[in-house]
Amino acid sequence: MSSNADNSALWRGNRTHVRGDHAPPHFHIEAPDFEVLVRISDFAIIVGEARPGQIAEVLRWAEGERPALALRWAELNERG
Repeated sequence: MSSNADNSALWRGNRTHVRGDHAPPHFHIEAPDFEVLVRISDFAIIVGEARPGQIAEVLRWAEGERPALALRWAELNERG
């Protein structure tokens, strides 16, 4: 898993990232055959479908990155 400063990561050729968009705070997992939105607070899938085995590795990564993911989502979604 490689990460960069904007809290996006590549894992097995797939992309995980935080965007400036709608609530609740969440991140996206994009793969060739699925895309899901995962709520940061509890890692529940809120949009899309994926089998647990398809996202297990990225959810393990996200557990250690939860504060950074939440902070990045807040930064991108500040309404001024």
